[in-house]
Amino acid sequence: PRHQDVTVSRHSESVKKEAITLKKQGRSKMRRKISVLLIHHRNDRFGTLTQILEALSFKVIRARSAMEAEAQLCEMPCPHLVLTDAVLPDGNWMDVLDVAAKVIEPVSVIIVSAMADTTLYLDTMDHGAFDFMTDSFTVPQIVHILKCAIDDVSRRRGSRLHVAAISHA
Repeated sequence: PRHQDVTVSRHSESVKKEAITLKKQGRSKMRRKISVLLIHHRNDRFGTLTQILEALSFKVIRARSAMEAEAQLCEMPCPHLVLTDAVLPDGNWMDVLDVAAKVIEPVSVIIVSAMADTTLYLDTMDHGAFDFMTDSFTVPQIVHILKCAIDDVSRRRGSRLHVAAISHA
């Protein structure tokens, strides 16, 4: 809907400024490159997330469908995080969770929805998503979710990804 596009556009400049500030303050320094698979087919909605991920120096991998995502998740090394649109051209968030559950290395999957939907949130969490976010989340909220997801996947992989440098100023 048009209202959502307007909201994203209106906040785009402030998000860009916050992301640049994060980078300038050195909060994105990490010893090992963290990879994130973004699954979406609507570039306008994922622009904010892309800016934040790039400002944090994450390696961003893209897929436009559940089928492309499956191919990316089977690659080694497997991405650490997956951020997927709730609705995809060839499926939905459930398909992504099914594939993520079968990969060799653990991944943390975050579902991204255009709007808040309590039923959808509960369904995604019941099916194994790490978290759920909407387009209206702020940069500090998104950074907090990413840090928690990285901490989770690091623990489950038995590795030490250095994410302590990400702060929530």
